[in-house]
Amino acid sequence: MAGKHRTTPAILLICVVIAIVASLVSSSGWLEIYELKMVNAQVQLRYWLRSALNQVRVSDRVVLAGIDAKTVDPSFSDYSDRWGTGGWLTRDHWVRAIEYLAYYKPKVFAIDVFFSPHRTRSRNAASFQHDSIDLVEKTIREKKAGLRELAKGEKFPRLEVLDMIDDSGSNTLASRFFDVEDARSKGQKMPEFVIPFYFNRSLETSSRPWDPEKDSESIERLKRQSIPPHCLFGIPADYPFADSATLPFDSLLDAPVTLGFIDVPRDPEDGNIRRVPLVYGFRDPEASGAPVFMPSLSLSACLLDMGISLEALGAGKSEHPASGIRVEFGREIHLWNKDHDLHIPIDRRGFMFLNFEGKIQNFLQISFVDLIQKGAAKQVRDLLENRVVIAGVTFTGGTDVGPCAIDSNVPLAFIHMTAVDNILRQSFLQPAGPLVRAGILFVLMMLVGWTHSTSRARVSGFGTFF
Repeated sequence: MAGKHRTTPAILLICVVIAIVASLVSSSGWLEIYELKMVNAQVQLRYWLRSALNQVRVSDRVVLAGIDAKTVDPSFSDYSDRWGTGGWLTRDHWVRAIEYLAYYKPKVFAIDVFFSPHRTRSRNAASFQHDSIDLVEKTIREKKAGLRELAKGEKFPRLEVLDMIDDSGSNTLASRFFDVEDARSKGQKMPEFVIPFYFNRSLETSSRPWDPEKDSESIERLKRQSIPPHCLFGIPADYPFADSATLPFDSLLDAPVTLGFIDVPRDPEDGNIRRVPLVYGFRDPEASGAPVFMPSLSLSACLLDMGISLEALGAGKSEHPASGIRVEFGREIHLWNKDHDLHIPIDRRGFMFLNFEGKIQNFLQISFVDLIQKGAAKQVRDLLENRVVIAGVTFTGGTDVGPCAIDSNVPLAFIHMTAVDNILRQSFLQPAGPLVRAGILFVLMMLVGWTHSTSRARVSGFGTFF
């Protein structure tokens, strides 16, 4: 029997109908999860192939200082404590790290651990004159126990004493940053430090908006380190501004350190981490809602690595007039100095799509406990000197973890490291926009429709499947 003859108009009609239906499905978002899963598969396949060929590429200027298993294992060394106890509680470990980093001399040391203010939250003016603060501090360090365990003892001190210990440890930590700045002012080469904070949104947390009276100091502290308004372009009219921010303890905010937010939102479609905000903003209630944008921890690290000072730019007195930043929402962040010219693609909300070219084990790394104990100073300095170091929790059981395109469960410090790696190496993923995706799908469906209309059943079925 002779095959049915199809006319050219009928073929075109079939092609157009199939293409239009496919484009509508794509624009409705039904295929977005499938597309994101394909991104994961592509990243993992690329990593597998490069691992097999020993060609995994990550920056050798990015180092992880991991708070790992041996750092939180008290049996490992005198400088190891269970997380949240001993030297972590008194902040001794951080104080010691800063003292040693003055010798190790990394270019930037960014901390992905939030320093909570007033951890005991007592703040009661009750008497504590009969308690020995020195004795309490010694007990905490020697027993290496948490507050819950210590509180079971009959002679456990009043919470007011713990408040004083908290203040003492916090003030000592903050004072070390002033020591670093003093040494820098005398011409010594010293590391720059990035301290984390995070933003609050009422849609995601039970946070409250800024209170102009209660939060005026916090707002001013952020504004001093914000991206200058003349460096911001194309802020979307529907930008999802944060309601407020949670900052570390006050004495640390007064110290000469750089702030960077550590928010790492997950894709709403499937909970994976594939992109990070490099800039995020809030409205200043003291300036009629004027937008204030802050850099992320990873972007702050890159700015310091390039010697770009946002405070100097904002005051119009940058020490390096040939350096700066320009943020164009929906296009790019441009960083430059006399030696480098970096372009970072971002979407209209300031997010960068992460290009996972290596896993966490592919980066240079050191155990945090090796920073704070003696014995390997030369080796540690060779590893850290003039590099960007990210310090974060990596021990098994830590809660600061999440899934990403290349691994189902990673410490979030790895996300910040990947962002810094992508920026320094200028290696990015730039997913096609919705119009481009719809156009590609339209053309593909036109080809499928043509194959279906002009070929025999077997060939047509193969073309449709492909």
